[in-house]
Parts: sequence; structure tokens; C-alpha cells
Amino acid sequence: IFMDASSTSYFLSEQIFPDNVRVVTSGIDTFLNLQKNKNIQVVLTGGKINPLNRTLVGPEAISIIKQFHFNIAFFSADSIIKNKGVYSSDEEAAAVASAGIEHSNKRILLFDSSKVHIHGGAKVCDLDVVDNIVTDDVRNPHILSLFEGKIL
Repeated sequence: IFMDASSTSYFLSEQIFPDNVRVVTSGIDTFLNLQKNKNIQVVLTGGKINPLNRTLVGPEAISIIKQFHFNIAFFSADSIIKNKGVYSSDEEAAAVASAGIEHSNKRILLFDSSKVHIHGGAKVCDLDVVDNIVTDDVRNPHILSLFEGKIL
């Protein structure tokens, strides 16, 4: 499993995971939370630390991620724009998330509905690579139009 360094992924890490899984993350807080469960093997990517959001970024983080192939990638967005894609406000975090997405069989976007059609940031991925989404507002017409049939 790949988990980006977003706060949404951190909250997901507080949920119950099956035993005997490996999770790779660039999120320091996500790593610390997951390593409490001795039945989960957790890999922290390494790389340059971003002290504001406690993430590891840069070529070292991407290199570690590219050594794995994931069944599932969980990632978040700061912006989602119809016909454009999924964006992050942090260029280095976008590159790390993109590497995890690229090396995954299934890609699950975790996002707050307030971020639909907000402009800006570095591109993480195109909308068509998203297999499923988890969101706070499954009835939002904008979300339904963007991700019809993909909402979990």
C-alpha cells in the first residue's frame, strides 16, 4: 500500500488495516501512527524533510517509492479541476504522490469536496487514472459529474 503524506492519509492510517501488509509513506506522522501496529510493516521513504507539513520529499523519496509496486495507492488533492486533473499546492509532494500512483494497480483519491474546481498547484495525475474516490460529500453534483461510478 502507498499512502501520500496528506492529513487525509493520516486520518485513514488511524483506521484498522489488515495484518501483514506493507505500507510505504512519505508522511512522518502517518509513519509514526502506523508503526504502532506491529503487524504492519511500515516503510518511511527518506528524503528532504518539509518541516511545515512533516513530509519527506525529493529525489530520494521518489527513488524509494519506485522500488515498490503497490496494490493500492491512497492520495489526496488540494485541487481537482474538470478536464484537467488532480493537483497539489506543493510541487515536491505532487512528484512523490505521482510516483506512488504510477507504481500502483489501484489508485484511490481521498479528498474534501470543497476542493473541486479550485485552481492552482502542481499536477499529481489526470482524472482518468483515479480508480475510486473517498469523499465527505457523495451527493455533491460536481463530484458526481467528475467521478460517476467511482465513489466508494
